Amino acid sequence: MKLSIWTLANWLQKKDMTLQLAIWGGEPRVESVSLVSSFDSAIDCLQLWQADGGDVIASHALDRFTVYGQTLPTVHNALQEAFSYYNNWERNLLNYMIEGKSLQDMLDMAHQIFQRPMCIKSSSSWAFAITKDYDASVHPNWLVFQESITNRQANLNAVSAVSLDPYFRQVFAQKYPSIMHSPVFGGDVLHANVWLQDQRVCEIVAIDGGEPFNPGDPHLMHFFAKLLHRVIQANTTLYLSYSGLAAFFTDMLETGTYNELNLSAVLHKLNWQKQDELAVFCVEMTSGYDTPILSAMREKLTERFENGCAFTYQGRIVCIANVTKDGGYAVTQKSAAETIPGDIFIWGASFEFDGLENFPAYYQQAYAVLGCARKLNEAHLGMYDAAIPLFYGQ
Repeated sequence: MKLSIWTLANWLQKKDMTLQLAIWGGEPRVESVSLVSSFDSAIDCLQLWQADGGDVIASHALDRFTVYGQTLPTVHNALQEAFSYYNNWERNLLNYMIEGKSLQDMLDMAHQIFQRPMCIKSSSSWAFAITKDYDASVHPNWLVFQESITNRQANLNAVSAVSLDPYFRQVFAQKYPSIMHSPVFGGDVLHANVWLQDQRVCEIVAIDGGEPFNPGDPHLMHFFAKLLHRVIQANTTLYLSYSGLAAFFTDMLETGTYNELNLSAVLHKLNWQKQDELAVFCVEMTSGYDTPILSAMREKLTERFENGCAFTYQGRIVCIANVTKDGGYAVTQKSAAETIPGDIFIWGASFEFDGLENFPAYYQQAYAVLGCARKLNEAHLGMYDAAIPLFYGQ
């Protein structure tokens, strides 16, 4: 396993060795250690030697650290132990993935390295897995995360602070793990997003627990996140609700085509009749950011419109409501207004229509109405209200 020199230095420090650090990069490229007397020029090798004054120096590229008061064999053996430890961890995680272990098992294995409160949360922040033996005092929302393991419900209040905080919300667009200050926790967290087909499907959060993170920790977390990506990719129906439906509707939007047999299968799965009237709602955050509260809102719409389907597309929520089953167009639009907080979200609704094959055209209509609502500074608009402004280009 390739490690950062930060991780190796931290390993020695935890063994009560005194170090002076001169690390400028610290990229995770080191996978072996070699004594200078048996010089290895490989780019992935940490070079180790004893200076004239007796101090031990470790060097990789432009990075180095000095170990005081230790012999060369002692430092060398400790570093060999570090590589053995992390290689075993890598092997165990890979075996877990091959054996089809749960995300909880994977998190428990990751906890052996990070040794602090951790959880794996869905894109809407209900927990897939959470480390055991930590009480609610470790984080203001820890109890909410624990409860969401069983109820699997999104909590808008629990994610609103980080979703709306200008400093923190950009972390949800990051491709690489980072150490961030949490506005809710009031301390540092190590945060990683897991992406699938360019969509953020879950996040991994480790809480500092009173012990500062090491600059090498994001690299270790990146390795763990890559494995989780592969696990979730192989089990999308288990971890991603409505993944099949979302894929079908997304493909309709992007290609404008559909398979008649698949269309019939979707109607059957949703228990829709061909003559049912439908309406499309297009929802965005007023801030324009795709954060956990957007995914939480998607799940709330799924709960509210149990006869419909809601999914995320291009940073917005698309909800297809069955107007016939939900009491008519006016009632359906009123339900949406009662469910979607107007201070956080803005949305537009299409005309009602029949024939699911017409969905892409009515999505474009709802999207245009959303743009009209934003232009007129309205929290939401239906096509009946937006028709005149759209016609006159207002």
